[in-house]
Amino acid sequence: MKPTLRPLLLVLLALCAAWPEPAEGRGRHARNLIFTPTGAKVQVIMGFGIPVDLPHQAVTMGYVIKSNYLTPFNASQYTRPLEYFSSRSARSLAEAPVPSATTEHLPSRWHLYNSLQVAVEQLGAGAGKGRECLLKAVCEAAAFSMRHDGLLGELLHVVLTPSATREPVLRHEDYEFHAAERAGRQARGAQDPVDICARMFGGCTTGTLDLFTRLLPF
Repeated sequence: MKPTLRPLLLVLLALCAAWPEPAEGRGRHARNLIFTPTGAKVQVIMGFGIPVDLPHQAVTMGYVIKSNYLTPFNASQYTRPLEYFSSRSARSLAEAPVPSATTEHLPSRWHLYNSLQVAVEQLGAGAGKGRECLLKAVCEAAAFSMRHDGLLGELLHVVLTPSATREPVLRHEDYEFHAAERAGRQARGAQDPVDICARMFGGCTTGTLDLFTRLLPF
């Protein structure tokens, strides 16, 4: 019996002829891009590092430039960009919270000092001694300039020098840090500035700066 494809072709043609054609506009779905509107983005990161010339430490100072580009998730962002972005700006303004007098302040130096007090206590200062040890560190940092000791010295100088930034204090007690800095500067001409800071803040028996620095004879 010789096989033939003619009956199979006739059946396929009959099925195609009997298949109902969808009405105009039916059975079609909106075409969307594969990106989701939940924050998909393309990130470009560039950076370079420069070794710091220090005799006893290995420090690299680096700079990083990062750019974020939000990905489109709707074709109207290409076909009607002005309409899309203007409507998005209007929605952002409508949903933005109204600032009030009870709005919390942005993180400042005093928030950092509050965190450092807890860290100093955990590093061995003892419970309740974190604030006094931090005041002692501010005094010692003002007595000995660390601005020419590389990147780490610059960072410690900025962190432990309250006058490096002009920020309103959170509490009246925060003025004690400014007083500790002034005391350290006045002790620069003394024979033993460290002893002066230690006597002023006698409740702290540990050296906070000893965790990061060391005094070397010249």
